[in-house]
Amino acid sequence: LKSKIDDVFQELLALCKDQKDIDQVEADINPVLDEIVDLENKLDEWDTAIAEKESKKEEQAALKRIEAQV
Repeated sequence: LKSKIDDVFQELLALCKDQKDIDQVEADINPVLDEIVDLENKLDEWDTAIAEKESKKEEQAALKRIEAQV
């Protein structure tokens, strides 16, 4: 996804005729890129939280199996 976004961004910049056009494209695109980065960070946080919860559930299940054997 990141490479596709970069490709599209580069294509947009290539169409620019001068620095003013480049500045306008960057002004339009940068907030979108910032939002994408924020969403990526949230997804990473959620993935970490889910992995931690799954790990705790697995640990609890293992403890219950051990307790059942005793």
